[in-house]
Amino acid sequence: MPSFNGEKYEASSPLLHYRTNVDDIGAIQHSLEVAGFVVFPALLGPAHTSALLDEFDKLIEVAPRTPGKITELESIVFRTNPNELAIHDALTTRETFRQSYMHDISKVFFNSPEFVLNEHIFINLFNETGAKPKGAFELHFDQIHTLKFLIYLLDTTVQEGAFRAAPGSHRPARLWRQQQLSDGVKMRDLDDRPHQDDDLRVHSLEGPAGTVIVFDTDTFHSAGRVAANRQRKVIRGHTRSKEMIELVKRQY
Repeated sequence: MPSFNGEKYEASSPLLHYRTNVDDIGAIQHSLEVAGFVVFPALLGPAHTSALLDEFDKLIEVAPRTPGKITELESIVFRTNPNELAIHDALTTRETFRQSYMHDISKVFFNSPEFVLNEHIFINLFNETGAKPKGAFELHFDQIHTLKFLIYLLDTTVQEGAFRAAPGSHRPARLWRQQQLSDGVKMRDLDDRPHQDDDLRVHSLEGPAGTVIVFDTDTFHSAGRVAANRQRKVIRGHTRSKEMIELVKRQY
């Protein structure tokens, strides 16, 4: 992988990329270009977040259980889409992921109107993860390049498994992705883990309930470990360029 050593990024402090104004597209674009993420603490008010949490709990009731696959205890990961959300009467969730600021951020991020906003929505509940969880809890970049909108439904600290990211790591990771694809590596076979000599500064992005995190999945990231007697409740939307969607259809 192209070395992360020797190049210092302005992004070293994640607090530089905690923002309050979703309409300041220039500042948001700057954070995504420099850090690979932007955080809006408590962007969604208490009433909005409470409505999302009520729908979350109802959706969890109909979600398939996957014990032991990701965590040492129970985890629930429910993949859905806006049409299915309507079927489950999760209208607040559906409308939340149709917000105009998400569309505006995506348009600038992809530098094109050719994208599908929040094509998939994931409902994630994690209980205690144990000492050495794998999968989403290991640092990685996503093999399928995506812009994600992640929402904390509870106050989320390190104890609740706050989202972890290495600011600025999307730059060398993107080069590494492009090099592998140019060498004929299939997307599903991409080496998406950091290497030993990668100088990554990983931060936990804590936030109160209602916090929205927008991140470029070329950034090395992971879910945090959840402590005993704690829970992590998040929902996230996946936005992809139409070019990437077509590439996925050909390679998966």
